[in-house]
Amino acid sequence: MGNYAEALNIYQKALALTTEGGDMEGIAICNIGMGLIEMKTGKVEKSIMSLNEGLRIAMSIGNKLRISEASKHLAEAYKTNGDFKNANKALETFIIYKDSLFIEQSAKKAEEIQFNFLLDKKQKEIALLEKDNKLRENETEKQRLISWGLLIVLAFVLIGLYLLFRSQQKEKQAKQLIIEQKGEIEKQAQKLEELNLLKDKTFSVLSHDLRSPVSSLIGVMNLLDEKMLSHDEFKALQESFGNQLRSLGYVLDNLLYWSKSHMTGEHVLNKVKLDLPELAKQNLNLLREPASQKNIVINSSQVKHLPVYGDKDDLDIVLRNLLSNAIKFTRVGGEINLSTVQAGNTVQVNVEDNGVGIDEDTLLQLLSNNPNKASFGTQGEKGTGIGLLICKELIEKNGGTLTVKSEKGKGSVFTFTLPSA
Repeated sequence: MGNYAEALNIYQKALALTTEGGDMEGIAICNIGMGLIEMKTGKVEKSIMSLNEGLRIAMSIGNKLRISEASKHLAEAYKTNGDFKNANKALETFIIYKDSLFIEQSAKKAEEIQFNFLLDKKQKEIALLEKDNKLRENETEKQRLISWGLLIVLAFVLIGLYLLFRSQQKEKQAKQLIIEQKGEIEKQAQKLEELNLLKDKTFSVLSHDLRSPVSSLIGVMNLLDEKMLSHDEFKALQESFGNQLRSLGYVLDNLLYWSKSHMTGEHVLNKVKLDLPELAKQNLNLLREPASQKNIVINSSQVKHLPVYGDKDDLDIVLRNLLSNAIKFTRVGGEINLSTVQAGNTVQVNVEDNGVGIDEDTLLQLLSNNPNKASFGTQGEKGTGIGLLICKELIEKNGGTLTVKSEKGKGSVFTFTLPSA
C-alpha cells in the first residue's frame, strides 16, 4: 500500500521477537524486508547494510531460498549505488543458489517417480501372492474331496487312482503356469529398472551439459527484463552469448545421439582416429565459463599428440563429465591438470584436481552399478554420481578402462585408457 514507515515499524517489532526467540530464519527475513523498504525509500546505504546482514544469517544456517532472495536484492541495491563490482558478485551468488534450488526440486521429482515405480512393483507382487494363495486354497479343497472320495468308494480303487493321477497332472500344470508367470513378471521388472537407470543417466547428462549454460542465459535475460542490465552491458555480453548458444547446439547434438542409441537398445560405435589435443580444446572451450567463475586454472599443456581410436561423441561426453566434476569439486582458485601418457598399446588420459577429494566408501559407491548417494560441490552444486557411471560405461564400450585415485581433502585423479592408433 506504499505505507513504508508503518511497514518498517512492524519489521522492527518482528526482528525483536525473532531475535528473542532465536529464530534465525525469521531474523534473516526481517533484515531482508527492512533492506527492501530502505531501498524503496532511497536509503540505499542502510539498505545494503540490512541486506548484507540478512545474507550473512541466511548463509550461516544454509537457507538457500533466503540466500537467493537477499543476493537478488543486494545486486539491485549495489547497482543503484553505482557499485557494479559488488553488484556482479551478488548477482553471481543469486544465480548459483537459484540453480541449486532448481536442482533440488528436480531431485524431489525424480524421487517421486522412483517411489511410484516401487509402489507399482509391490502391488504386482501382492497380486501374485494373492493368486498363489487362491491356487493353494483350490488345491487344498481338491485334496480334501479326493480323500473323502477314496474313503467312500474303496471298491473303485482303479478309478480313484486314475482320478488322482489326473489331479496331479493338473496341479503340475498349474505350478508350471505360476512359474512362467513369475518369470515374465521378473523380466518386466528388470526391464523397468533398466529404463529407470537410462532415465537417470539421461538426466545426469542434461544436468552436466545443458543446465548450467541455460540457467546463466535465463538469468541474464531476466536481468534485462527487470532493467537491471543496461543495453551497453548486454551488448558487451553478446559474443559470450553466441559462444554459449553454439556450445549448447553442439552438446544437444551429442546428447540426442547418445540417448537414441540407448533407447533403441543398441549403442553403435563409430570409431575413428582422434587427436586428443583438439578433442580437449573443444571441451575446455565449453567449460571455460564455469571454471572462470570459480577462478580455477585448467592446464592442458601436457596433452600430447598421441592419436587414439574411439567414438568422438562418446569421448566428448566422458571428457565433459570428468572436467565438469573436477570444476564442481575444486575450491575457488584451485587447479585442474589434463594430461596424456603412452602406456604400451594404449593411451592414458588423466584428469587431476586439487579439490575436496573422495573418501573410500563414497568412491566404492560411485563405481557401483547403482550409485544413489548425492554429493555437493564447493559452491552447493549437486551431483548424483550417475555421470561417472556413464563415463565408465562409455569408456569400456570403446575398449578402455576407467580408474579413480582420491584422498579426502587432497584431490582426485580420474584416469581412462583408450586403444592407441
